[in-house]
Amino acid sequence: MALTLAETKAMRNDLKRAIPRHKADCPQCGSTIRGRGRPAPCKDGAMLAALHRDAVRQIKTWFDNAPGQETLI
Repeated sequence: MALTLAETKAMRNDLKRAIPRHKADCPQCGSTIRGRGRPAPCKDGAMLAALHRDAVRQIKTWFDNAPGQETLI
């Protein structure tokens, strides 16, 4: 089932708020110890980031022409 543009934007905004909340609760994703490199995000943190990236990409390309589709005039 395809989402509408409004639903996709709402999902993006929800994910944008969920990522900082996750970082605040997750010791691996929210680690900020001085002098140490930031560890790789946990599985849940990586999934949230990937879903957010995908939603942003869908919104940016929402009105792009699909193959075989005419251009809007």
